[in-house]
Amino acid sequence: MKIEKEVLDILNNSEIEGNELRLTGQLDRKMYVKVNEAITALGGKWNKSKKCHLFEGDAKDRINGMIESGTVEDAKSDFNFFPTPKAIVDEMLYRARIERGMKVLEPSAGRGNIAIPAMKEGGIVDCIELMEANYKTLLDKGFNSVIKQDFLTVEPTPIYNRILMNPPFCRKQDIIHVNHALKFLAPKGLLLSIMAAGVEFRQDKMTKAFVQMVEDKGGYIEALEDGAFKESGTGVRTVLCVIPN
Repeated sequence: MKIEKEVLDILNNSEIEGNELRLTGQLDRKMYVKVNEAITALGGKWNKSKKCHLFEGDAKDRINGMIESGTVEDAKSDFNFFPTPKAIVDEMLYRARIERGMKVLEPSAGRGNIAIPAMKEGGIVDCIELMEANYKTLLDKGFNSVIKQDFLTVEPTPIYNRILMNPPFCRKQDIIHVNHALKFLAPKGLLLSIMAAGVEFRQDKMTKAFVQMVEDKGGYIEALEDGAFKESGTGVRTVLCVIPN
């Protein structure tokens, strides 16, 4: 279920302690119904005596997951793997302007939805992929340089002219992955990453620092069309983040 931005903003400003969630400010009846519906879908229940919504587990993790994804659906796998649709890949390649001979990296490369078109553009593409099935698929598709490892544990070397990536979305993993990927970017290089739309409105310290860093580097974050990842099995709202070095 997709959640309206106004509802996400209200939840982002709620007070959370343990399994308790308290809404702040005065909401009209119509908006309260929408917010309550979202909370209920996450498993929260109104407790009259405590005057708050109660969850069985930690409320913050559940609410943050909703804010980051813009939906109440869970990730489809432990790796949070959603292949990048062709339309988004085409947009990334258009903005990347890969020139023949450029060194290109796709971290967490999946099955090569980005890496293969980048190679066809003339890039010399390296891939990093932890999932066994995806790793074997990349080898079968002719990639010579495929590292089977958790990307976050790979020692960075700043040698890549372009980095194109679709990292995991949940629990701010996209920010963590992009920050690590920037350490691989060569001078005058360019990084393009799909990210969860929550990066545009979350107000936590990590997100605010990330957005400021993007601005300081002369980059930008641009919303992608709603439903862009529908064919990959998720309604998560996404953005494209572009960061020059």
